[in-house]
Amino acid sequence: MKGMRIPGPFPGPFINLGPIIDPPFTDAYQWPTPDVPDDVRPVESATFEPPLSDELAMRAQEVALDSNEMSSQLAGMHYEVMGVTLLWAGKEEPPQPVVVVYRYNDDVVLEAALDPEAQRVVELAKKHYQPPLSPAEEERARELVAEHAVLVKAGIDVAHGHGIAISEELPKSPRRGHRLEDLRFGPEEHRWPSAWAVVDLSAGDVVTIGVYPQSYSVNSPMTGG
Repeated sequence: MKGMRIPGPFPGPFINLGPIIDPPFTDAYQWPTPDVPDDVRPVESATFEPPLSDELAMRAQEVALDSNEMSSQLAGMHYEVMGVTLLWAGKEEPPQPVVVVYRYNDDVVLEAALDPEAQRVVELAKKHYQPPLSPAEEERARELVAEHAVLVKAGIDVAHGHGIAISEELPKSPRRGHRLEDLRFGPEEHRWPSAWAVVDLSAGDVVTIGVYPQSYSVNSPMTGG
């Protein structure tokens, strides 16, 4: 199979294996169609069964939230269950389910470790960090952006934005330690987003919001400019 040659100190030619972007971006460099290798052979692989089943995760969450240890920490508080994960104490020990809860009132992460069968809470830890966003948090952030109305009036579809958790590091900022989400909005077929918003889930408000200018080129494969 013939390969492509590229400028620079590369031995070339090389096989073009992508990227494959589906659906393709309409506002970005259009990469050449990937090569189809001549010699394609199947590879055997084992099926991995995740040790944390849906049943175990649901039981762990119910037991943790109903426990005295956790319920005493959440009474009258604004919180969200982040999810359930597994903790391996050692090679010979079975993994323990850990239920992660974020408490927005004081931005504390509660980690309830249960016994391997998820029958009881064996330890409750309080920590300060930003876990990955939960689906419920992303939905709440989009609702706050919609209520703000700036992007809606600009014709931006705010129902399908996606975000990541970020941290405010300025020591004197009133939002330091808060649960912040940085969102981007735009059509799926566009590489560059149409708008942005930063939402403070701890305070329940929008920090900053705006629409990106759409003045850029799509000729460069790396920068778009």
